[in-house]
Amino acid sequence: MATASLSTIHSEYISGHSFRDMDADEVVEQTREDLAYLKLMLAKYWFW
Repeated sequence: MATASLSTIHSEYISGHSFRDMDADEVVEQTREDLAYLKLMLAKYWFW
């Protein structure tokens, strides 16, 4: 029997990498980097 679950993912940055300290372009770039890392981790550890 298959089951489904709902998950959320968020990022938090402290100190010099706080979203509050970034301009819009930096936030977009950081989000791209985060998503690339997430995809890598899902591909490595997520068992479909």
